Amino acid sequence: MIEVRKPGFYKRTYNDSEKTQLRTVFVFNGHEYDLPVTDPVFIDFYKRDQLLTARAKSIFLVLSLGILHEGFHYKLAAGIIYE
Repeated sequence: MIEVRKPGFYKRTYNDSEKTQLRTVFVFNGHEYDLPVTDPVFIDFYKRDQLLTARAKSIFLVLSLGILHEGFHYKLAAGIIYE
């Protein structure tokens, strides 16, 4: 779990389908990250109020490695905690 300042959130649509994915962009230790968000509760809240993180005092991301996919383990934001 890491605390991040001013993460961005956006929806990505893939060309081969109509599927959209919520992603977060943030800087941590001088490195920029762009990770998919897989927290279903946060995704539901974000769909209803896209400004909820702008009003948050603190935002924490629970990062995880996904299962093996096409020979790689990808990082993802498995949980988002904000207050």
